[in-house]
Amino acid sequence: MKFMRESRGDSIAIIIRELGMDPDSAAKGYDQIVSLMSEDGRVNAAGVQFLIDLARQTQKSTKPLIAAQMIDHSLLEEVLTGK
Repeated sequence: MKFMRESRGDSIAIIIRELGMDPDSAAKGYDQIVSLMSEDGRVNAAGVQFLIDLARQTQKSTKPLIAAQMIDHSLLEEVLTGK
């Protein structure tokens, strides 16, 4: 996450190379993803839900899926509190 935040150009180049996206879409995708990333590693449930909903629309899936079902901060909390 730190690399992505600090290396916009390199991150976009990786997105283009690995996902085969055009430069404009890769830049927009990068900006969207980085805006959803937290500083401490916690996952933003609203951001995850946005990505789930976007993927469901793209794949035309009708199966409901809630971000909270996929997020578990327990290990992160232990690391952040020094347990």
